[in-house]
Amino acid sequence: MKPRTKPALILLATLLVGILIGSLSTSAVINSRLEQITSLRTRGGFSDVLEAVIQPTDAEQKAQIRAVVERTGARMGDLYREGRKMRDAIGDSMRAELKPLLTPAQNQRLDAWFERPHRGASNDRRRSDPEHRPDRPPPDNGRE
Repeated sequence: MKPRTKPALILLATLLVGILIGSLSTSAVINSRLEQITSLRTRGGFSDVLEAVIQPTDAEQKAQIRAVVERTGARMGDLYREGRKMRDAIGDSMRAELKPLLTPAQNQRLDAWFERPHRGASNDRRRSDPEHRPDRPPPDNGRE
């Protein structure tokens, strides 16, 4: 082995280990953050987070805070559901407008994209089932 080969191999190994550690730690941080965000969407998750931030002084104040936060959370849930209905209606309108402009293959890809599972309740199943991956249409750089 040449005198310069050993230090180069050590340097290369150190670089590869650093890349591996960086990738794993980034993945762990991202997964942790996604779990935090997901927990906010569960019943009581938002209340728990706000209680931790506010730090109620006694049980009475805690009950009052929880009542306000849960009432507001219910309203926000209603607003989210209404927004979803509106987004779905706008998407359907766009599809109807696009249909005559697209080829049959393009329409088929667009329909498949719109029919994929929505985020939300089914998202947990999709994340836990590695075989369940919604097909994303390939980018269509040219017209068919």
